[in-house]
Amino acid sequence: MTYVVDTHTLVWFLEAVLTQDAKIVASGLIETVW
Repeated sequence: MTYVVDTHTLVWFLEAVLTQDAKIVASGLIETVW
């Protein structure tokens, strides 16, 4: 399984952020990136 961000994955991620607690997702993403 390759970690490639394609349009399908990007759309799925955006939908997940919009349908769940955005703050938790964002903070987790920031910690992962930084």
